[in-house]
Amino acid sequence: MTNIARIQIQLNIITELAEKLDAAKKNSSKLDSQAKANKNWKKNQVIQMPEQIVVSYKNTLCSIHSCNCHIKCQLQYIEGMGSTEFKRCAAFGSQDICSNHVCAEFRNNTKCTFEHPYHDYKEWRTTEKTVEVVYDDMQQLYHASVTEKQMLDVEIDHNKGRIAFIKHASEMALIELLEECRDMVQKVKGFNLIAYIDVVLEALNKNIEDIQDVVRRVELKAKVDFFMALLINLQNSQSSNRLTYSRR
Repeated sequence: MTNIARIQIQLNIITELAEKLDAAKKNSSKLDSQAKANKNWKKNQVIQMPEQIVVSYKNTLCSIHSCNCHIKCQLQYIEGMGSTEFKRCAAFGSQDICSNHVCAEFRNNTKCTFEHPYHDYKEWRTTEKTVEVVYDDMQQLYHASVTEKQMLDVEIDHNKGRIAFIKHASEMALIELLEECRDMVQKVKGFNLIAYIDVVLEALNKNIEDIQDVVRRVELKAKVDFFMALLINLQNSQSSNRLTYSRR
């Protein structure tokens, strides 16, 4: 009846693998939730930004700020920048400082001087553009979670395969043990011995398909432990110990 010892070893291995499998599944689920929470690490965002467009009229524009000093300036076209002629522009009113409030806002309330504007047939306008924004922290968490989950899933599949293989081997050993017990029932006439074997038969006749279930693992382990004690008792013909097993 060495099958009992083999079953005990196999059950211990299955128990250890099943516990690892349970822990890996929990971690995989946690990583999956973490990946989903950070999957939108790249988003489209609408922003407003200044842009120059070509127009049919001449404007006085600021060379250092994205703003229009004077729309449809009536001065004769002035080439280049720095000319004192810009003082005659309505934006300056014969002063050195631009009076356009937009220009001042773009300069943190520091107005530009007549040396900064220029003439052009263009105009600054605010346009909306969709840009892609990447959140680095979310991106790192997402990729780390996905990678770790993939590794865990490989481990889960591997342990599932090992459990299935060992479970099959255990079932084969149980079948062999069952046949041995039946043979002993036929050969042995001692009432107590037959009673012990009946307990074995009762346990073995219950299928262990749910061996990955925690409750079933505990139950089966208790029965195998009893089998081990039974084997020792059977092998020691002089033993006066009586074994009792609580049937559930």
